[in-house]
Amino acid sequence: EGREHLPADGGYLLVSNHQSFLDIPIVAAALPDRHVCFVARESLARSRPLAWLMRRSGAILIRRGASDRRALSEMVEHLRAGDVVCVYPEGTRSADGTVGEFLPGALFASKRARVPIVPTAIWGAHRALPRDAVVPRPARITIRFGEPVDGGAKDAMELARESILGMIQQL
Repeated sequence: EGREHLPADGGYLLVSNHQSFLDIPIVAAALPDRHVCFVARESLARSRPLAWLMRRSGAILIRRGASDRRALSEMVEHLRAGDVVCVYPEGTRSADGTVGEFLPGALFASKRARVPIVPTAIWGAHRALPRDAVVPRPARITIRFGEPVDGGAKDAMELARESILGMIQQL
């Protein structure tokens, strides 16, 4: 839902709530005509299957708990090249679907690249593949794209979070 809000060309920062490991394929499937680079925590690359998948998909690996200039530079490079960079600024998956506080790091990339932020709400993925599950369960999953937010605005991440909360309440 909300595909009319997606910029037709040029890069943008897609900011989404994070419910499940299914969020990445959900976003990728919703944007089949765009190159999407996902930002993931570096520690996930310790798993051989995940490391292979991350290399193949062009994931941007970021060190948690530290300002990672290399990862931010890589994000800016992709955004300026016209790619979509997807971040989950909560920094972790939600256990119950609630939206946590957003970490501001990705905001630096949108400001430096001068691209809009597209708030994105995912609902139902926490039921389909909860944090403690290995096998997905049947569940209805919805993805909704909100109106773009000025990536240069000081409170852009908070505006994106409020937009996501509003979209989830409507679902």
